[in-house]
Amino acid sequence: MKIISFIHVFTGIITLLATIAHAAPLSNAKIVEINGSIIHSNKKLSGKAASQPVRVGNLIYEGATLTAGENSSAKFIFSNGSEVTLEQNSEIVFTKLKQKPFSGSKTYEQLSRDPSQSNTLININYGSLYAYVKKLANGSSFDVQTPLGVTIVKGTRFHAKFTFDSNADSFRFETSNVEGLVRVRSYITGQEIEFSNVDQSQEAIPVKLPPSQTDIAVPQSKTLVVILKKDNPNYDSLVGDENISPKVRALVPSLNPDKADSKGSGEGDGTIDPDTGKPYVDPVTGKPNIDPDTGRPYLNPE
Repeated sequence: MKIISFIHVFTGIITLLATIAHAAPLSNAKIVEINGSIIHSNKKLSGKAASQPVRVGNLIYEGATLTAGENSSAKFIFSNGSEVTLEQNSEIVFTKLKQKPFSGSKTYEQLSRDPSQSNTLININYGSLYAYVKKLANGSSFDVQTPLGVTIVKGTRFHAKFTFDSNADSFRFETSNVEGLVRVRSYITGQEIEFSNVDQSQEAIPVKLPPSQTDIAVPQSKTLVVILKKDNPNYDSLVGDENISPKVRALVPSLNPDKADSKGSGEGDGTIDPDTGKPYVDPVTGKPNIDPDTGRPYLNPE
């Protein structure tokens, strides 16, 4: 009897270890396509925020940050089968990646639905992504969050975008429901939102949200836009410099105090054209008057 009991215990331990070993790699996403350069860092995993390029086949874990620059993008597939494409000039954080163990030999790419309960939360620091979320299991969640709100889905194709509008001095959080069920939870109550067609063929329709309503269903083929204006009393507590992409920052001198302080009056100092907000063009070379060593406009020697 003791031998049989020992065998049962031993078998149970082996099964448990096998389950743990199978579960270990589940809570991640796999890079399947890359265009340009994608930078990865994960302070939570490595204890430091060292950045390095990622390659096709790399696994991304909870706590990771992915940054895509100009003309760069990446597609990755989660352990629940969902697919996300990070678009250019974007940065996201894998805030939560959880997946319960499941059996089967299918690869991530072969999964047609969530094989077990999973919980995914992606934060957009700035930029945009396109997602195809497979049918989720009971208790599962897949959310995309920005400082202005969160996109909540149960199985859909959608596009989420969080950008700074330098012309209006405001932030925009856009969720486009391409297909399926999607809703948005706004972190700004009692404000005006907009609905427009996904293809933007018609002008946006402003809708006033009552103070008590924060969750909004996004009809299929519609885009919901949440706008945070500079005069909002919660502006500084909701957003910061980290929510403005380097590309936008480079094009708007007022977002760069060091540049603004060094350009003097602006007009006629050889740095920024006040009419365009861009560096003056060198009349000889026909190129922007940029110092190649710093990537910034030449400073006025005076």
